[in-house]
Amino acid sequence: MYKYIKDRLQDLNKYVLQKVWKEIGKKWKTRDARWSIKKTSTLKGQTYNDTLELFKAWKTLKEISLQRDLWMQTIESHIVTLYERGDISLIEVMNLIDFDNAKIIKTSLESDAILEQAELKPIKQKLEKSGNKDISYFDIKLTLAMIQKWDL
Repeated sequence: MYKYIKDRLQDLNKYVLQKVWKEIGKKWKTRDARWSIKKTSTLKGQTYNDTLELFKAWKTLKEISLQRDLWMQTIESHIVTLYERGDISLIEVMNLIDFDNAKIIKTSLESDAILEQAELKPIKQKLEKSGNKDISYFDIKLTLAMIQKWDL
């Protein structure tokens, strides 16, 4: 329990420091640098919107990946982010993964609370050791997002 609390406090400290330094950095940037930051964030937002547009046009993740010339993992990451932002519904997400796999992942996380704060790799390794080799990182990331949103 102590390790869990310590890890949560470290995560919180990192988050606060990132926010503080981000604000300090913004105040000290030159006008050109500020424009560059704004342009970068706009482009990043646009890439999610481009993925969303293709997804809403009933393209598969593989088709989106090929059309956008991006790695499949990148498109999967976009889908998770779009779901977290509320741009993609739970029903749409549930069409992308096997519900039984989501239940297995959730049960595994509940049985070992330490894994909830772990990286994806230890979660995947634990699932594989228990005989669930067909569960992908994408399944894990989406399931974690669903748990965070209280959808699962």
